[in-house]
Amino acid sequence: MMYTCSAEWTSLADVVFCDWPIVNDATDLKEIACAVIEAYGITAEHDIGGSSLGGMVALEIAVQLGIKTVYLIGSAVERREISTFLLKLVPLLRFTPLALTQYLAGKSGGVIGQMYKETSALFIKQACFAVSNWIEPVLLSQNIHRIHGAKDHVISAPFYGELVAGAGHLIAYTHPEECAQWLEELRL
Repeated sequence: MMYTCSAEWTSLADVVFCDWPIVNDATDLKEIACAVIEAYGITAEHDIGGSSLGGMVALEIAVQLGIKTVYLIGSAVERREISTFLLKLVPLLRFTPLALTQYLAGKSGGVIGQMYKETSALFIKQACFAVSNWIEPVLLSQNIHRIHGAKDHVISAPFYGELVAGAGHLIAYTHPEECAQWLEELRL
């Protein structure tokens, strides 16, 4: 399902927003990256970016295709940046009734809760297991730009990049104006 982007995001010229393709039996982020490359025809000539999990997948795509510029929005470049507490919870997904948590999240009335509700439970499990087993790619010549919420408890704030005070993990949704302006300024 493709979600409506805020006006700040849709005002960016030459930026394409991609939804997750179907990834059957993906066991790691490299496989998810391959599915995204195939679904959207991404090539080495593109710049690429992503938010949260999407940023980690963008890094995998960049390494696979030799893409030089990567934009990360509240995302990690190393596994050690991901909350240790959350990584320790991943094995519980085998027993977690995701349908119930998705139903309850959908009742929240917010766009994030609705997204979670409408996302395939299989994809959520695959993505969480893939992240928990992530061996980050060796970045060679990638030019990595980062914007991050200073209060992100899922992925720790990086040592470099733009920090947005008061923003948490879902900065692309909670602070779209700051993120879109940051991206536009970098692309000038």
